[in-house]
Amino acid sequence: MIQREKLTLSRLIGDLMAAGRLSEQDAELLKVSNRQQSKSGQHPIEVIAAASLSDQLQPSQTLTLDRLSEWAGKAAGRSYFRIDPLKGRYPSSHEHYVERVC
Repeated sequence: MIQREKLTLSRLIGDLMAAGRLSEQDAELLKVSNRQQSKSGQHPIEVIAAASLSDQLQPSQTLTLDRLSEWAGKAAGRSYFRIDPLKGRYPSSHEHYVERVC
């Protein structure tokens, strides 16, 4: 996977096929989606995740947004961290005020 270029749907399809994670039939389906994606402005990983395709390395698993993001990170030599915004601890405005005043 190219690290410094814009990630395109065509490039991502080719990389997923080379990694054995995408079938030729699913790739053709996504190529049709390529025309729609360019108009919708969706990220290529979102387009593939929205198609709910099977992961060919693990056919019982779906190529979800998280699974694709993790794969793309590894392919680019980067770590993948999923941050759940609902599990973070954020100070309330009152706590923030107390910290500033005291």
